[in-house]
Amino acid sequence: MHAGTDFSDLADLPDIRNLRDFQREIEKFNRELRDAISLECAAFAVDKKASRARAARVQGDYQSFATTYFPHYAPTPHLSRFHEFLFARMPAVIDGAEDGREVHEAPRGEAKSTYATQLGALWCIVTGRKKMIGIFMNTEEQAIEMLSSIQAELDSNPRLQMDFPAACGQGRVWQATTAITRNGAKIRVGGTGKKIRGMKNGPHRPDLIFLDDLENDENVAKKEQRDKVENFVLAAVVGLGPPGGGMDIFWVGTSLHYDAAINRVSRKPGWQRRVFRSILTWPDRMDLWDEWEALYSRTSDDDDEKARLTEEAHAFHRKHAREMAAGARLSWPKVRDLYSLMRLRATSHEAFEKEQQNNPGNDENAPFRNIQYWTQRNRKWRFFGAIDPSLGKRGKGGDPSAILVGGLDADTMILDVLEADITRRTPEMIMERAIALQKEYHCIMWGVEAVQFQYFLYTQMVQLAAKRGVAFPAVPVTPDTDKTLRIQSLQPHAHNGLIRLGHNQSTLISQLKFWPETDHDDGPDALEILWNLATTHSAAYEYHAAARGERYRQANDGGDDDGWGDDGWEDDGESW
Repeated sequence: MHAGTDFSDLADLPDIRNLRDFQREIEKFNRELRDAISLECAAFAVDKKASRARAARVQGDYQSFATTYFPHYAPTPHLSRFHEFLFARMPAVIDGAEDGREVHEAPRGEAKSTYATQLGALWCIVTGRKKMIGIFMNTEEQAIEMLSSIQAELDSNPRLQMDFPAACGQGRVWQATTAITRNGAKIRVGGTGKKIRGMKNGPHRPDLIFLDDLENDENVAKKEQRDKVENFVLAAVVGLGPPGGGMDIFWVGTSLHYDAAINRVSRKPGWQRRVFRSILTWPDRMDLWDEWEALYSRTSDDDDEKARLTEEAHAFHRKHAREMAAGARLSWPKVRDLYSLMRLRATSHEAFEKEQQNNPGNDENAPFRNIQYWTQRNRKWRFFGAIDPSLGKRGKGGDPSAILVGGLDADTMILDVLEADITRRTPEMIMERAIALQKEYHCIMWGVEAVQFQYFLYTQMVQLAAKRGVAFPAVPVTPDTDKTLRIQSLQPHAHNGLIRLGHNQSTLISQLKFWPETDHDDGPDALEILWNLATTHSAAYEYHAAARGERYRQANDGGDDDGWGDDGWEDDGESW
């Protein structure tokens, strides 16, 4: 029978206000956890040969380890993109020659703590990979619960006990914050910011660290708290390892703020970051989703009336389900379907972006916090282009170039950004991409920022386009005011819906949303050129259909004279 956890070390946890109440909560947690293991994790049949085969198989297969020994943590056989990545990445890093510095950001609800921290620690313990493991979470209470769940598996999981008897059972140290397993591995847990110097297991310094959701909604909102978490990781945690190296660090969490410590640290040299989102690619017909959301968001104090309104929204979705799903790509489609995610999004766009998309805002005073989006293509668009080459600028050190194409409706003066191509590339690639877009859209005019070396690029681009037989109506733009003021001038137009972006223009959206804190502002800089060019010159020109419109006109079986179907352009498989 399980003897229970020793709570004598809890006296060192001053932030736990009522020690006795907390001890009772942990004891209840332990009982419930062990009951769940006994009910849902049936023992294997006694077969020494099969036991040895299983143990040998999972020695190098983390996914097999998780699915074989922990059915109570795997309610579905379907894996998310995050799970697939983690099962491959963790063994590669732990068994790799270099110290791992990993940041993995995944949506809420994807069992990050279970699959990364809990089962990752257990795998390293029973396979003998690590001798001194540290686990740090936002609070001591959370960390103690994590250690309790690891202890419960080691002393109560019949499958682990059969195949790894040397590691299982209660170890010689079995406390609330410290455990030494039967095969000699030590685990120490704690909360963010606590004193952790001197962690050792005999001669062994820490060789594996798990950082698990170190930040919460409250402390991440304060810069001084973000500073403390960053310093805790980079100074205290990183310094725990052996002098000659040999310590891997895995930080799993959700990005709760643009300037969160998890994002700061992930940008440091030597750290590798991978971000996962519930919706990988937004549906093509966001206009239908906007219409559905308007129905779904209606409410009433009368319960029957509210139910009727909700049913109308469901009926709208059933009628247009295929169109509304087209183009969407999800991280975990067998578990979180598109309709469930969009209903969650309808309750709070801000919370959804943060919790499901790892795309939080910076603060309520961000100039471009309320970005608006276009959803339907407009036959009245007049096309303009803008380029920020980001060449030859002081301090730009490898900044991306930004190439934007927008459509302006001269009747409403609404500018919709149709193309937002922001990436690092050579001058030759900038010219090729711009000429290709001109052949596609027949823009009335292009504005090209021409500062220092960029002026040479502008002249070369016009000459190259002429050689290709493409009229490239470009004008050089030489800024004569402060960039910050120029970008700031876009804010009222964006807020009032006169500048709208496309839902899938993630880089431009990010650069605007987090400006001026963002690392790069080439997209906003190009947008300012595009806006001024379009609003200044649109009145002097008649509308001219783009080549893209001609292509759709030929493909339109309905024979519309203007080349537009009932819903605007159809999707030709290209990225918008």
